[in-house]
Amino acid sequence: MKSLAVWLGSAALLTLTLALIGGLALFKYSQIQAAMHMPPPPEQPISITAVAAKEITIRPSTTMIGTVLSPRSIMLSNEIAGTVSAVHFQPGQIVDENQVLVELDTSVERAQLEAAKARKQIAESAYKRIREAAVTRAVTPSELDEATAQLAQAAAQVDELDAVINRKTLKAPFRGKIGLADTHEGQFLPSGFSIASLQGIEDYEFIDFMIPQSASESVHVGDIVQLQAQSHELTGEVVALDSQADRNSRNLMARAKVTSQLEYLIPGDSVRVRIEYGQRLTCAAVPAEALRTAPMQTYVYVIQPDKDGALRAYARQVVPGPTVDGWLSIISGLEVGSRVVAEGSFKLRDGALVGVVPATSNASIPPVVDPLPSVDLVPNS
Repeated sequence: MKSLAVWLGSAALLTLTLALIGGLALFKYSQIQAAMHMPPPPEQPISITAVAAKEITIRPSTTMIGTVLSPRSIMLSNEIAGTVSAVHFQPGQIVDENQVLVELDTSVERAQLEAAKARKQIAESAYKRIREAAVTRAVTPSELDEATAQLAQAAAQVDELDAVINRKTLKAPFRGKIGLADTHEGQFLPSGFSIASLQGIEDYEFIDFMIPQSASESVHVGDIVQLQAQSHELTGEVVALDSQADRNSRNLMARAKVTSQLEYLIPGDSVRVRIEYGQRLTCAAVPAEALRTAPMQTYVYVIQPDKDGALRAYARQVVPGPTVDGWLSIISGLEVGSRVVAEGSFKLRDGALVGVVPATSNASIPPVVDPLPSVDLVPNS
């Protein structure tokens, strides 16, 4: 009897527990069903700043690295081997034209020159006597010819030794600055020994640079190039184009001439060269912050009202051009006057609801002027 009562109590407790669980499950199910039939929460706008695309005029441009060249540049070297007897320059010194730089030992040649001059004097005296005797026919014509030849030979030996001595004296062929050198008295220099470089000092410098194949046909002699050397802006003029393109890179070598601010140009230095080419192009421009990039496209967000009049941002694929003064030119894909998202575009998706707010005081967005002016980004040549 007692075991029956225990069994009935346990069954009642189990039934009560299952009833409670079923009631809770039914309650949760009703809550889920009610939530599923509720309308979605209202979409919240994303705060952004907007700017109108303005009209600008640009030209295609390309940037290269150029090399500074002196108009006249040589490596000083000796023609004849010899021992250095005197050095008349200091490394880094500016020398004048025909200034003596290095003298090689010419003691042997000078002794030979004195002997040659003595032989020349004897030949001259013999020639005079034979020529006088030839008037009276005291000598034969062959003796006169021999005396003439001996005199010419003696004179040639003197000239030869003079030339050798001069070739052992190294002079500056033009005014310039000597580079570093390590030549000293008593040093033996073989023929063709490189003593030092000499860079000519002129009122202009050359810049050599390679033009990409895509722009080479549009660059001509007389075009203006913009240069940047040591944070200084310079202007040059194209004075020559190579007759053939480089076989490996297909680029064309060009040479520009610079006539101002030469103190910032050192031969051998590199400078940044920017050259504009082709026809001018009028297109839209937006702040550089407005452009978004993806693996397969570049785009901006254009603000347009939807059917209910709410402002939404729609992605529009564009082809960007050069950036000037914070404005990014759009070659195609955007019309002048279109409102684009400037700040906050990284938060958007296509069709997102937006709320336009004023730009912050420290924002880098260029001010929008209404009506929008046309800006020519090409410097007047």
